[in-house]
Amino acid sequence: MTLSDIRHQVEMEIDTYVIQYPAGMVGTPLRDTFFVEGLQSMRQALVEPYWIDAIPFNDAAETVRPYAVVSDDRGGYFLAFDPETQAFVLVFKDGDARYRASHIVGDAVGCFLAQ
Repeated sequence: MTLSDIRHQVEMEIDTYVIQYPAGMVGTPLRDTFFVEGLQSMRQALVEPYWIDAIPFNDAAETVRPYAVVSDDRGGYFLAFDPETQAFVLVFKDGDARYRASHIVGDAVGCFLAQ
């Protein structure tokens, strides 16, 4: 998948996102405005995709792998695509300014909103 393909996929996920509440859900659902504002923030955070080297979550050896960054919230989180798993993941910089993948993995919108 090219960087352009990844960017297109993220834009398509934003444009086609549908708020869903699971049947049998317990508790109070998030307001629709949470999702609408989150999608707007995500669209504003999109960047021209670029490659970084990041340490995967729970990698004791701290080996790095390539990830394609597609958004930067300017608050320390980056949404990136992991070509090895074909999934999106939240990435952050640690105290040593190294990129690290978090445990939040899945679709682009879900990962971004999980911030």
